[in-house]
Amino acid sequence: MPLAKQAKMVEKLAELTDAGAIDWKPSVNEGTFQVSFRDNTLRITTRDSRDGFDIVIQLLNGNGELVETITDVELAADTPIDEPGGWFGLMSDLYENARRKALGADKVLDEIIADLDSTIPF
Repeated sequence: MPLAKQAKMVEKLAELTDAGAIDWKPSVNEGTFQVSFRDNTLRITTRDSRDGFDIVIQLLNGNGELVETITDVELAADTPIDEPGGWFGLMSDLYENARRKALGADKVLDEIIADLDSTIPF
């Protein structure tokens, strides 16, 4: 089955996540992050594989039913991409950016930097 729509969705998701336009949240499952749209939810996670790990995107409908699963491996086998690291590279960066946003990594860094800036050396 051609994965053109899935590929387009992943590329758009990566682009908007990089721009800070996607409001990722932690999921109830550790290491899984999600974003809800009007009627649907998208999750991103990892799973162990022979070669280390795969990036997995799950699409859920408005009833919470899993309707589609997409992996970097499936996209790589179906759709060429002109990105360093191919689909794995793009989706790994997407996962890392989603994780950082969901867990508030930039906020923590800003707070620690502010604390360090206000520390008076003795």
